[in-house]
Formats: sequence, structure tokens, C-alpha cells
Amino acid sequence: MLVLYWPHLIDPERRLLGKVHPMGRKDLPRQGIFATCSPARPNPVLVSAVPLLERTGNTLKVRGLEAVNGSPVIDIKPYTASCCGAENATVPEWMAQLHRQMDPGGAFA
Repeated sequence: MLVLYWPHLIDPERRLLGKVHPMGRKDLPRQGIFATCSPARPNPVLVSAVPLLERTGNTLKVRGLEAVNGSPVIDIKPYTASCCGAENATVPEWMAQLHRQMDPGGAFA
């Protein structure tokens, strides 16, 4: 499922940034804010793709949600590869490097 949420703890001044070092890493060149997953965006609606583990009434239990406690959830959508996936998607080398370093056996390795 896709969970859209608002990063309520982001300082409004950070939302004025045009470029950032991905993941705050100074060893990577600055990139335009929309080329990164930075929460410091002009309109910081964030999204996490997470597996639904359990539903009890109106309470959902998921794994891997990147939001901090108290982040307002804006919407919840189903994830379907046919609608959300992109054929032959590519990522810049700096992003592939980050993914390899975070998850050596992952999809971008």
C-alpha cells in the first residue's frame, strides 16, 4: 500500500531549498530538490510503499513506514505494480550508489 503523509517536523525554512546533497551526504554532488527524496520540498507530501501486515477495525499495521510518530496521514492508496510500476525505469548513478550502500543485495545493486 502507499501511505501519503505530511512531514510536520520539517522547518519551513528548509522548504525553500532548491538543491540538496542526497541523504545529506557531502560526498555526493548537490541535486535539484525534485531529483531527490528529500523531505525538504516546497510541498512536502511524502509517500512510503509499505506492506500491510494486519487490519483491526480502522487500525492498519504496516512495516517500513518512514514517517515519524505524529505525522499526519493524508491518504492511503493500494499499491499495484500495473499502476504504480514503471517499465524500464532508470535512476541516476548517485542514487544507485546510495541504494547499493544501504542494501547491498537490493534492486539497484
